[in-house]
Amino acid sequence: MLVRKIVVLGITLSAAAWNVSGHCAAAPDQASINREAAQGSAADRKAMIQALEPRLQRIKAADPAQYQREMALQKEFNSATAGLCNEYARIDHGSSTDLCVSLCHQYLYNYRTRQARQIDASTLTVNNSPMPKASYSAKYFHGFASDLCSSMPPGVWKHRSAPKDCAQAVGNDIEHAIAGLIYDPRQEGNVCAGFGLPQ
Repeated sequence: MLVRKIVVLGITLSAAAWNVSGHCAAAPDQASINREAAQGSAADRKAMIQALEPRLQRIKAADPAQYQREMALQKEFNSATAGLCNEYARIDHGSSTDLCVSLCHQYLYNYRTRQARQIDASTLTVNNSPMPKASYSAKYFHGFASDLCSSMPPGVWKHRSAPKDCAQAVGNDIEHAIAGLIYDPRQEGNVCAGFGLPQ
């Protein structure tokens, strides 16, 4: 049988919503969407860990002090992610709340996975993204951003040193990584938008 997939709010769903002829059948129920989003979140967390592993294994014996710094940095990232997504969980999105919380984790895990791969390849960069109008991630990720900039050695940076205003730039990067959760809730088509925005 031809397997087709559809995407709902960035979540790739299985072919259950399609019949053999390729025409759209009944839309998947919210419980199925939530379940697949949670599975996607778990898979993205696993991908993040796998991306971190090569460098951590290399430096574990070669540079134990740096290994401990980077383990502490990851612990800080995990704590910040949990804090931000737990706050997001308190926002009522009706039957989509579980989906939206899974997306919160996914966006952040994907951000850190890309970063870990850059670190492993010694090409770490911080995008020169414009500063957001407001910062919803700074409350949780300020420590991570500062420690990333101060604890990563020059050799992992693409330009062999952390950029100017590094912590602010990292914060902006994280802000853009979760932009799908925080833009104006008056925008149509995103049931998860509106995190942290004033009422």
